[in-house]
This record gives sequence, C-alpha cells and structure tokens, in this order.
Amino acid sequence: MISNPCVSGDGDCTELDYEVGFTHSYVDGGWTFKEWKYVPYFFEDMFDSVEYEPEVRDSFEIRWGKYLYLNKILPASDSIYFHFENSKSNRYVFSMDKNGNAPPILKVSTFSASIECFVKGIEKEGRWYYPIDMDEINPGEWFTALALYNSDTSAYTGKVKNVSVFDSDKVWPLDFDVNLVVVGKFMGTSDKASIEEVSERILARLNQALNPGGIHARNINILYAKDHPTVGKNFAKDEPYIVPHASSNDDDPLFELGHWPGHEGEMMLVLGYYIVNENESSLGFSPKPGTIYYDGSEWGASHVTLATHYESGKFTLSSQTIGNVAIHELGHFFGLDHTMELGDIMYPQQSDETNVTFTPQQMDVIRMYLSTNPHK
Repeated sequence: MISNPCVSGDGDCTELDYEVGFTHSYVDGGWTFKEWKYVPYFFEDMFDSVEYEPEVRDSFEIRWGKYLYLNKILPASDSIYFHFENSKSNRYVFSMDKNGNAPPILKVSTFSASIECFVKGIEKEGRWYYPIDMDEINPGEWFTALALYNSDTSAYTGKVKNVSVFDSDKVWPLDFDVNLVVVGKFMGTSDKASIEEVSERILARLNQALNPGGIHARNINILYAKDHPTVGKNFAKDEPYIVPHASSNDDDPLFELGHWPGHEGEMMLVLGYYIVNENESSLGFSPKPGTIYYDGSEWGASHVTLATHYESGKFTLSSQTIGNVAIHELGHFFGLDHTMELGDIMYPQQSDETNVTFTPQQMDVIRMYLSTNPHK
C-alpha cells in the first residue's frame, strides 16, 4: 500500500492552499482553482428565488417516462417525461442544457398524484435549472414525476440534453483510492521497474496531474487477478496475459475484475501484457465515463485497462509512460474527451512530458464526476 504524502502529511505540499483555493505550479503564469463548495449542478441559492406556479389541473395525465438516477447525467432524451426515486433529501434540482431563449415550465407531480405544481426555470451558466422543494410540495412521497411544458401548457418540443436531478443529501469526496490489478505474469518495463515501482509511478503521476485542482489519489494497492474470489481461476500468474480490446462489458473477459469484494468504491486499473485490436500500438483504454463498483452492486462497474508492452509485445513501455497512460485513460473514465492541443494530457498520442496537469476546465469535469459518483 502506497500513500499520497499530500494526504498523509509525510511530504511537502506547500503548493496547495486549502483556505483560498488551489494553485497550479507547473505551467508558466500559474492557474488558480476556485474552492469547491457545491456540485455544479446543485446551487443552494436557487431556492431563495424559486417560483412555484399555482396548482393547475390540465388534460395531461401523469406519465412516468424515463427514469433519472439521482446525481447522474442523461446525455440526451427523446422524451419530455421523467421520474426519479426520492432520497432522504427534501431538496432537488432538475436541470438541462439551455435550448432557446425561454425555458419551458417543469410540471412536478407526486406519486399519489394528489399534488401538482409548476416550476419556472432559472437560467444559469448555459443551463436551465428547476429547484424542487418537497417541503413545499408534498414531503414523504417515494417517487416524483416530471414533465416539460411550454407556458401555454402545450407539450415542450425542444431538444432535451444532459438532463439530471441532483439532491443536496450527499457530495462525495474529491479523494479516491486506486487498485492496480496485475493480470497474468508481470512482463516488466523498459526501465526494469518492479511492479511496486510501477504502482508508485502511477500514484505519483496521478497526484501530479490532479493535486493542483484539489483532487487526491490517496493510496494504490496491488492485487493479482488470480486471487479474485470468483474469477481468479481464469488467470494464471505465471503466463503473460494478452488483453483483447473490449468495446462493451458483454465482450470483456476482464469485466468481473472490476467487481472485487472488499474494494468497493475504489478505482480499478487492470495491467496486462499487450492489447490486441486493429491498432496494435494501443497502450490502454477506458469507458467514457466509467462506473465505480460500489455498495456490492454488480451492475455497470468498469475499469481502466493498461499494458506493459505494445505491437504484439515487440516494444516495452517504461514505468513513467505507463503512469502517463494511466492518467490519460482515467481522464476518459472521468468523462473527458480527446483534445487536439499538443502536449495536453488528453491528446490522443502519448507524450513523454512528465509534469503536465489537467487544465482548469478538465479539472471541473473530474471534480464533477467525483463529487457525484459514490466512492470511498
């Protein structure tokens, strides 16, 4: 187990100021990050100005529509009808990307259909927000149904993108733990690093790229696929494991390694020999965004895949390059796309730069992911 000195207090972290925000120290001129207070999609001050329209009984019957997971984003919807399961919180914010000048009206109906109200949208930073205060509507309900209408009560027909319902009950930490799962025989690196040294380089690279934004990888733990409690028998420790490039969980033989009892809520990095796909120079891959195994659930958990070699094992990576690949692929796991900025962490071709960090905009996306996805 290797700890991040910036968290444990064993190292010099003077570049971080926890009182006034976080300052970047690797780029000329410096970057300043605002202190993280609220999830970007949940603004507490909205409830001071929320307007609830009088109850209106119209001809539209309640439709439950698409299910919205709390604190998750639905990228696009072909429906204007939604529902969500209430949490312990009494306050929620429904939001979507702005599309046009005037926001539609949000109709809020409780499960029993005994209470209905209409909420006016609030425009903020390119999105429309709808505060929902269940104390004002109908506390104690299990489900809430939502529908979008125009001001004349006709059904809304505009595009509905990046839809979400956030509650105020839980904001997850910006720290996380990492597991490096070694599949098959560890085939070494070009700089002759041990697996322990590889894990150290990965942890150091993660924190170098993330710490300036107030994000910390606390620990990295080395696991061996052969020791997995249910699928360990499928992986021999003394044979190199060639990794197939999987496009989905259904065709990923390593999928179950992301579900490891005792390591719920931790990031999973899986390390094999080399990756087989149409592009033989592939150094790693990740879902975008990924899902962290949490609370014993078997649905949807995913992992980042890394390798020590490429081009069918002809070329060997250094431990530093593996660390660079790990931070790039974790960027995808957190929801980041490729960029065309040469030298950027998310540039599609691997760079030998060792001190590049995420940009402030990228850091916002990562903090958004961590603060809204359950993890340790």
